[in-house]
This record gives sequence, structure tokens and C-alpha cells, in this order.
Amino acid sequence: GSVAGARFSRMNGLLEEFLHPEVAEGGHASSAAAQQESEDKAARCFSEDFGDLAETEELIDGFDCRMLQKYRCYHNNICPEKVFELKGMLYVTVSTLAFSTTDKAAWPFNRGEGVKLAINYTEVEKIQKGGKLLFRVLTHDKNSYIFGGFESESEYTAALGKLLFR
Repeated sequence: GSVAGARFSRMNGLLEEFLHPEVAEGGHASSAAAQQESEDKAARCFSEDFGDLAETEELIDGFDCRMLQKYRCYHNNICPEKVFELKGMLYVTVSTLAFSTTDKAAWPFNRGEGVKLAINYTEVEKIQKGGKLLFRVLTHDKNSYIFGGFESESEYTAALGKLLFR
């Protein structure tokens, strides 16, 4: 698990260097420091948000993104579909995909407590890549979770790759 995570991190670093060749060699060290800081932040937030799960699961990586949830009234066609964008962190572990909102007030249905979601990979039926840097996780019980709003295309690619090739 951690070997694959390290390989993906190295691959992301190489992609970033290829896509942004204007970064000076001296900037590489600060890039590595920034990446380590980001990994430390993800581990700290995962532990805070999912304490029991964090004790038993090895965190591969964490990504700032948004979870999109769509709701529609099926009783009539008058009510428009409502889309909620929940800003948070997507965590990829060895056996679980987890998401926790960072903006606790964005979700109006649970009194400002935020949203925490943990899906074991055995529950996942498929992961579908979509347009506009989105992907959808469909579970065996037909629940659908859409993730997007990643900081960059390389972050999106890294998240999708780590989910598909964990």
C-alpha cells in the first residue's frame, strides 16, 4: 500500500516537473517541502475527522475537493433539482474511501455538524470518470457520490489513479 502511494507521489512530482518546466531547480526542494506539509496536513485531518478509522487504516493520500450531492423532488416536476457542493477532504486509504467536510455550515440538514462519509472498497460497484474533472463512485446499494473541484488536473488524476490502482 505505502509503496504504491510513494510511486504515485513520485509520478505526480514527475508530471508536475514536466508540465511546469519553468520551475527552477532550487524550487524543487520547496516543492518537496510543500508536498510533505500537505501529506502531514492530510494525516492530521484524517486522524481528527475519523479517529477510530485512522487508527486501523493506512492513509495513502488526501485531497482538497468538493463532493456534489443532487436532490430532486420525485413527486412532481415543478421543484427544480438542487445541487449541494460540499467542500472538504477526500481520503484514500488501503481499504476505504473517506470524505469529510471542512465547511460545516454548508450542509443544511444536520445542524451544522458537517458530513463524514466512509466507504469500504468492497461496497464500491464502480468508479466512473466524468467530464470537468469529476468522478463518480457508485456503491452496490446504488448510492452515488460525485467528487470534483480538485485544486488542479494533476490532483484529480492522482486521486483517481490512487482510487483505481490502490
